[in-house]
Amino acid sequence: MNKRADVQQLETTTTSGADQLREIRNIAETARFIDQLDPEAPLTHNLIREIHRRVVDGLIREGDPTPGSYREQEVAITNSAHVPPSWVTVHPEITTLLDFANASKPLHEQMLQRDGLVDPDESAALRIALTTGVIKAGDLEPIVPGSPARRSRFIRSLRERSLLQQAEEGPRFYRLSLSRGPLAPRLIRRLDALGYLPRMLAND
Repeated sequence: MNKRADVQQLETTTTSGADQLREIRNIAETARFIDQLDPEAPLTHNLIREIHRRVVDGLIREGDPTPGSYREQEVAITNSAHVPPSWVTVHPEITTLLDFANASKPLHEQMLQRDGLVDPDESAALRIALTTGVIKAGDLEPIVPGSPARRSRFIRSLRERSLLQQAEEGPRFYRLSLSRGPLAPRLIRRLDALGYLPRMLAND
């Protein structure tokens, strides 16, 4: 009885070790596959599925019964409070992720929209302010059509969230609020990533 248990334990250990080696090889081969892709090509559902297929190919412990396909059943993580999204939402949520990754917008604008800080119109207004230095309500007419009152409310919303502030040029001129508000920490992190911060401030 004990000998049989020992054999089963040995087989389990051997299988687990082989599975781990296979997983490492799969990841390395998949990384080489990704390196050969056209960096300008958009990310697609087919590419996501192909990467998944390559990573789990032939695995037992970390394998998948349908490699290269999105799951079609609910799953749970043992001893974890995290609840994975329902399988029904997997495809649309990955679609949202792909749209975000493929968007032809500067990264900081994508981050602001992803975090829910601004909508596309507000992002465009901030981009104009960044480009021109200062803006007036009339500058935003292509983005916020309609009455001047509507544009005033639009600007007031940005000011209340410390995204815009009044400029020195006058009471109806506005510039980006970079010294406080949600833009400041993102700007600092970006400057740090680019190596523009003094050493005493880097990684702070």
